[in-house]
Amino acid sequence: MSLIPEQTEPDDGEDGEDLSSFSAPFHILRCLTGCWRCGQACKVTAITGMYQPTAEELGWDPDDTETVWDYDYSNDIPTEPSYLSSIRSLPEELLAPLLKLNPDFAMADGGYHNFCRCGARFGEFYLFNEPEGTFAPMEEDHFRAIEVYPLEVQGTFQIDCLSGAGLMGEIIEKGKPMALPE
Repeated sequence: MSLIPEQTEPDDGEDGEDLSSFSAPFHILRCLTGCWRCGQACKVTAITGMYQPTAEELGWDPDDTETVWDYDYSNDIPTEPSYLSSIRSLPEELLAPLLKLNPDFAMADGGYHNFCRCGARFGEFYLFNEPEGTFAPMEEDHFRAIEVYPLEVQGTFQIDCLSGAGLMGEIIEKGKPMALPE
């Protein structure tokens, strides 16, 4: 009997106000980590994509035709991959390979989370922001222990989530390249 919560319907947010744009290349990251509750070794996953900020986030006013900009704001567009966190919805093209690699990645309380088989949820601070955490490596061996699965998915998607850059570019570069299972 699994203690992982039953899948529930995603929470689409309020009128799509939390939607962010992400484009290819997309990667799934997978790494072994210890459960904070039972100590069991668990494989946890993360997904990365190229965050596409809105004109407002970059300080552009798309309706302003009178201002002459003396600065090229296109240089401010992030070029590093970002991890997706607090994911409330995910397109099937991205969700299906994630669930294939980690059946313990489940929807609960309105968002997708990594779970241990004991039912403990892995917090996102623990996974992405804790120094020497699962996806915040400090040593070269830790970088190489993270499996990197490139996805064939192309295009840009509106995803209800938060994101952060962290060390995602370096993880993709130094991690262990893998192919998705058939």
